Amino acid sequence: MTGYPSKRGPVCYTCPAQIIDGTCHKIEVCGINEECMINEQSEFGDTVFTSQCVGSTHCERHTMDIPQLVGRSISDDTRSLAETVCHKSCHDGLCNAHCGKDFCASKSCMF
Repeated sequence: MTGYPSKRGPVCYTCPAQIIDGTCHKIEVCGINEECMINEQSEFGDTVFTSQCVGSTHCERHTMDIPQLVGRSISDDTRSLAETVCHKSCHDGLCNAHCGKDFCASKSCMF
């Protein structure tokens, strides 16, 4: 038997550490309860993009509001090792190519 399995999730880009957004060319067939995700992090001044299949509940956990720290300004804190700049998930095939502002062209996206 060739082709994609009949019971599956979307086909997603899957690259662990890309330096340039949109340069991942490896794909993976996700499981039935998975969706595509792309994450952009700034690590030691470098930008790193990670794209992969994740469980459907993974993206739900990242949409919850994070409470602000009281009494501390973080605007000039340069000691952070990694800062998440963009974290998005989507349900359509190959929808996790980019993490930019045009990520959600359809209604199938979550932030």
